[in-house]
Amino acid sequence: MAFFARRHTNQPFWRIPPIQTENLEVLYQHGIYCVTSSDGKGMMSTGWAIWDRAGLLQHQAMDLLADGYGEWANTAPPAEERVAFLRDVFNRLIDICPEIDTNSDVWSLPRQVAETASQLYSARCWAGSELLETAPPAGLMTKEMEDAVYRAFDGTHPAFMPARTRDQFDALRKNRGLGN
Repeated sequence: MAFFARRHTNQPFWRIPPIQTENLEVLYQHGIYCVTSSDGKGMMSTGWAIWDRAGLLQHQAMDLLADGYGEWANTAPPAEERVAFLRDVFNRLIDICPEIDTNSDVWSLPRQVAETASQLYSARCWAGSELLETAPPAGLMTKEMEDAVYRAFDGTHPAFMPARTRDQFDALRKNRGLGN
């Protein structure tokens, strides 16, 4: 179907909108079509397009990105491409708003603030955790990248940190002589 054909550019595929529309509902429905057809690349490009237009927490953009990445990763793409995607996601989440101090009483925050922050920090943790699992075995982990992931984890309230990320953060701290 020419309507759904991806354009050729020098941009990575996930940055290229899968269809030409500004209608979020049309994008979302295309994303659901990609889910039902196990089109990981389509899910990723749709999630990215929704993120660009409405934000990461709208129309399941993060689900499309993460689930699409999982589907795509199962096809054994080059590690360089996987790391490039994860870095793109991670870098877009370096600055999170609302920023929550790691010592804050998150239970006293307004529900909408806490939920939004939780989802954004969790998304950043997902990208950082995936980077830590993907880049080192491929020889693609740089000191700068590891430091950025460490700082991101260090700046994440423990209530917003998934268990896998917590384990990785503890290992990073230990490797730096900061933990048990």
